[in-house]
Amino acid sequence: MADDNVVFENSTAIIAKLQETQRPFEMMVYPGATHAVTGEGRQTHVWGTIERFLDRTVRRSKGGVRHAGLDPASPALTGASAKVDSGSVRGDD
Repeated sequence: MADDNVVFENSTAIIAKLQETQRPFEMMVYPGATHAVTGEGRQTHVWGTIERFLDRTVRRSKGGVRHAGLDPASPALTGASAKVDSGSVRGDD
């Protein structure tokens, strides 16, 4: 791998830990690319991959929000901000 900011061995270590703890994850690797993925073909691919991920996990459908457990009125979707107060998070009024 050519990325000078992220050593691939570090990536494989976190992959192994995610698999060991049975946590779902998705990953896309661009062999030979540096930390800045360049080139028209790669840029098209990376943004298409991001868009499809967001469509699957965030975008609202006719039946509401697709992602299980994500409330359509939640601050994450309505744009409301949150404050950290004594170790807990509370939404702004």
